[in-house]
Amino acid sequence: LYMKKMLIKVIALAISAVVVLSFSGCGGMKPATVPEANKAVISKLESKSGLDGICKTMLEKEYIEDNCVITNAELIGATKGYRLTGKAVNGSKFDIEIYQYDATKSNDRSKAVIASVKENKSFELFGKVVPYCYMSANDEFLLIYPDAKSVSDKADDEPNKKRLGEVKDILNKAETTK
Repeated sequence: LYMKKMLIKVIALAISAVVVLSFSGCGGMKPATVPEANKAVISKLESKSGLDGICKTMLEKEYIEDNCVITNAELIGATKGYRLTGKAVNGSKFDIEIYQYDATKSNDRSKAVIASVKENKSFELFGKVVPYCYMSANDEFLLIYPDAKSVSDKADDEPNKKRLGEVKDILNKAETTK
């Protein structure tokens, strides 16, 4: 019985490690393969509000590619999340992650992540800091935008700052799904 419990803990820890490495904010690692069930095509999403609407707007503005990965949003207390392949801006190419929170389904984890992002522009996941995070004005959407140039003081990086501002505006203007 003890060995069985220990084996379950080891397997859970291994799965957690794989999840941590798959977050773009945690070192840029991605899983080698994504199950078909976790793939989505933004242009085929049905909803025009909430997270889907944000993604459609970003696709129309050509900020992202059409394909995305459905993430395990529950890990950070969110109800839904996508990892999107961003189109290069000023030489920066990176994945963007966007999560949707529902205040009626909030829990300790979601409250902690939202509070940390609002205070530190980051949160912790499995002992790793996920930087470059932003909350929408209504605390419904979390953006992970790992472009160091977007927070740079260099004049050459102005296009990156502008793009980040535009993406944050899209989040802040998004229609909620309620």
